[in-house]
Amino acid sequence: MKSTLLAAVLLISANLSFAGDTGKVNYMSFASSKALTVRPGTAQFSIVGGFPNAQGDCNKDYTAVSGEDSHLISLLLMAKAQDKEIEVHLDPTNTYYSDRCLVSYIELR
Repeated sequence: MKSTLLAAVLLISANLSFAGDTGKVNYMSFASSKALTVRPGTAQFSIVGGFPNAQGDCNKDYTAVSGEDSHLISLLLMAKAQDKEIEVHLDPTNTYYSDRCLVSYIELR
């Protein structure tokens, strides 16, 4: 049990070791989970200042939250409605629309 917990902590730490990008949400769009889009069920967004710290070939302007991560979509909507800054970490191994990376972590600032 302890080794499983340690492995999970190390995995999360490794994914968050890269610097995130901080800014206010300035654009959002939502795709239906039934739509014939490149990535159905996503909430695409951008933040003021973009994602200059994005790793790999991730797009520096746009990212998205998977529809399966409804808690992150709720956080995005709340941050936009309250004009709050968020810190965003992208996953360069999970892409859509060629170079746009999905979010792995969002923190309210």
